[in-house]
Amino acid sequence: MKKIKASALGMPVPSDLAQHWEKRWKDVYDIKADFAGLIIPKPPTLFHTRLVLMHEKGSSFPELLYRKNEKLMSGTCNHWKYWSESLDEKVPTHNFTGTFGCWVEDADEAPFGNLGGINLHTNAVRELRQFGVRTTTLPVRLVLGADVYLENDSKKQLDMNVTTTCAESETAGGAVPLVDFRRERGKVCVGGWSPVSADGFIRFRRAVYPVQSSSLP
Repeated sequence: MKKIKASALGMPVPSDLAQHWEKRWKDVYDIKADFAGLIIPKPPTLFHTRLVLMHEKGSSFPELLYRKNEKLMSGTCNHWKYWSESLDEKVPTHNFTGTFGCWVEDADEAPFGNLGGINLHTNAVRELRQFGVRTTTLPVRLVLGADVYLENDSKKQLDMNVTTTCAESETAGGAVPLVDFRRERGKVCVGGWSPVSADGFIRFRRAVYPVQSSSLP
């Protein structure tokens, strides 16, 4: 397993959180993980977060995560894709890969995306990277959704009223992937959105990642 080097700014993952995520990856994704000693970034203080630990076998492969989430939520919520193609082919680019930990904004509905009454589009959010603003990749959002779903047997779905737009991932055609919930169908949907379009239901989840190279423009 490739891990972020200990020289990166951050702290060792707390053992209880490492064990929590080792169990999640085994139970949900059939992947044996060892997160002991993983260096993670320090949690932010400006917004409420939860830790997400990503394994290298999933952080670049949203199709695997999608299929396992679909199985996990069968009977209470059915996943559905706009595309018939594999998400690995449809959404091949992710800004953060490998095995890593990140802190993701923790709220039932993705809260970020409106500044001063102006709804932000994806390209505007990407411009905010120069000020340290990062958001979720599609793989991170899928793993986060499974973690929340299993928490305390709540079977709770994220973003039932807004859409999570994953600005740190990109489709092969240059669109940005999104995740939303279609209440009338009881389905979690994965689709695409124009990076220059903004709307009141389009929102982002801020995230804090370890120091790592970025591949998106």
